Amino acid sequence: MVYRVIPLPRSLLPLVWDFGELSSETEKWYILKIIHVHFRTDCYNAFLSHFCDVIATVLSNVQNYMREMRDECSFVSLRDVERTVQVMLWFYKLIPKLHLD
Repeated sequence: MVYRVIPLPRSLLPLVWDFGELSSETEKWYILKIIHVHFRTDCYNAFLSHFCDVIATVLSNVQNYMREMRDECSFVSLRDVERTVQVMLWFYKLIPKLHLD
């Protein structure tokens, strides 16, 4: 395990709130918003708009798949999506610098 988990003191347990989880549809909407923030106006280009929708669907499906795992990998969050989109954006910005002949 990567992190060390220390149990909460009993005195703090009444302050713990279970907010549940987002529905798949709501999570996909948030994923799409994260993508739009990072790719900004590029998502409004017709081709890239479709690209953004496809990426949102793929990331949403990945989140659902990982949630079905029965080990430590089943814990997913939108921070994972955020990091993935940042890496994708880095590659996206790298494309013009590649000299593909």
